[in-house]
Amino acid sequence: MNYKIDIKKITQLTGHEASIYALCAGDRPNTIFSGAGDGWVIRWDMSNLEQATVVAKVDGNIFSIAYSTSTNLLVIGDMHGGVHWIDLEQKREVKGILQHKKGVYGLHF
Repeated sequence: MNYKIDIKKITQLTGHEASIYALCAGDRPNTIFSGAGDGWVIRWDMSNLEQATVVAKVDGNIFSIAYSTSTNLLVIGDMHGGVHWIDLEQKREVKGILQHKKGVYGLHF
């Protein structure tokens, strides 16, 4: 089977200093979070792409992120097996554990 797929680039976001490994829906309307090899999680406002904010930083590559609407916590999985809970209102890590010896590639609520 041959499928024709038309892909059109609509924008390019810059802000990370390394590869992006994780994306999830944001905590505000029309926003997303991205996690990357630079250890940063950035909140992107898709209606104003100039509005990018670093909301968290961890040591090492970020391989997974998930946002909980019920608790307003962002959970980050890193390359060292660490899982970090970030309170977005307080702008600080409220819990962190070393769960594995290798990367955490998936998080789900």
